[in-house]
Amino acid sequence: MMMRKNGEISIFGDLEATSRAIIVRAEEEARKIIEEAKIEAENIINKAKKQAEEIINKEIKNYLKQLEDEKKQKIAEIKLKVKEDILKIQEELCEEIISELKNRISKLREQEDYKQLLRKLIIESCEALNGGNLIIKIDTKDCDIEFDIKEIENEVKMRTGNETNIKLVYDDISELGGVIALTIDESMIYDNTLDSIIEKSRNEIRKILYKNITKVG
Repeated sequence: MMMRKNGEISIFGDLEATSRAIIVRAEEEARKIIEEAKIEAENIINKAKKQAEEIINKEIKNYLKQLEDEKKQKIAEIKLKVKEDILKIQEELCEEIISELKNRISKLREQEDYKQLLRKLIIESCEALNGGNLIIKIDTKDCDIEFDIKEIENEVKMRTGNETNIKLVYDDISELGGVIALTIDESMIYDNTLDSIIEKSRNEIRKILYKNITKVG
């Protein structure tokens, strides 16, 4: 629109209004762009924070797992070492007990009831082989001990129900004494020497020792 100034028509009024309109629109566009940029920036920042948190949490989780694995490994190593120490102590004590047993049993020959012990071992051995025709080996150190073989045969027959014939043989079979029974064809053997009896008790001694050692503390 034209404006009059001092009676003259002016075109500057229209230009000024147009300029203001353009500026206002530009400002609105700028504000809109800035607002969108701020929102986009916030989204990017939030996404980056989330990713960073995930990475940190993952690293923490991995580190804690590593610590837990190391802890478990250390505990396993300690348990293994303790078990090895216990087994070592157990074996040392077992050997001491076995040695003491052998020492005490070695003195049985000097006692009056040793003959009765041998008789009992002979009957046990024959019964274990279910009687029949058997050979009984006795250590040569016990060759001066006499037995009523017929009475022993009858005892075995009564226990097994089988006719029994025993042949005594003297040999170097044992350090501590005892007997070995075997069938005539030697297909079956029953070692009832005192050495063998002690060795058979070794595992039982170990079990008792282990049970008592692990109770300590």
